[in-house]
Order: sequence, then C-alpha cells, then structure tokens
Amino acid sequence: MVDSGLSYPIFLASLLAVLTPGREGQPCNSYAPCRSDLCCLKSSRGNRPYATCQPKARYGKPCSEDAIKGGFYTLLCPCLRGDLCVPVRV
Repeated sequence: MVDSGLSYPIFLASLLAVLTPGREGQPCNSYAPCRSDLCCLKSSRGNRPYATCQPKARYGKPCSEDAIKGGFYTLLCPCLRGDLCVPVRV
C-alpha cells in the first residue's frame, strides 16, 4: 500500500500545535502549556472548569503567588519574571 502523503501534514500540524506554547486566550493544560509571559488561569464556563492562557502581572499590578496542582492559577497570574507585583492572598 502506498502512502499518499496526506496524513503527514496533518500529523505535523498536530505535533506543532502540541509543542508550540499557547497564546493569550487559548485553552491550556499540563499537556498544552502557555508561553512564558502567560499563565494557565482557571475560570468557569457555566459550571465546568476551564483554563486559558492569560498575561502574567506587570510591575505594580495585583498577582498571585499560589499555583494549584498542575501549575494552574485560580484568580490571578503570577508576576512576570523580575517584576515586582502586589501579591493577593485568597
């Protein structure tokens, strides 16, 4: 049987989607992490938990220091590396 080559581009696109860190607003999880300037922030859609890539806090903005299991954050993202933010405790 001869492979037509059509499945390889689909496989490659799928692989790149998994290996490319998520951009702002994209769904995220432990298998699909966000870019380094973003965090995986959990929220709710209806009554189901949902996580998307959101910007890390910048200088002087509220932030969270507490990630829950799996590297998710619940209310706020942490601050960008090297920035000083205002930690908010829940």
